[in-house]
Amino acid sequence: MTHPVCGATITPATFRFFRQLSRNNSKEWMDANRERYRSDVVEAFRALLAALAPAALKLQADLIRQAARASIFRESIATFASLATRLPTVLRCT
Repeated sequence: MTHPVCGATITPATFRFFRQLSRNNSKEWMDANRERYRSDVVEAFRALLAALAPAALKLQADLIRQAARASIFRESIATFASLATRLPTVLRCT
């Protein structure tokens, strides 16, 4: 059974590779299974990341816009606070 995520799939072979790696964590085993690693893990995760990238970029853009708005608000508050502290001097009746 495959698990589709935005058009990419992580297959049971991916999980099987990690289970076997946890039992055989040696350079020799990894060298013997490097092609499986490339096909079952690397390619699967590349496809997953490629499928998620557009949503991540949109989220990043939304966060940047929100941060910019928050920054403008903070600057407005700082400007108002600065004016408020000077206001008694400006409004002083002579």
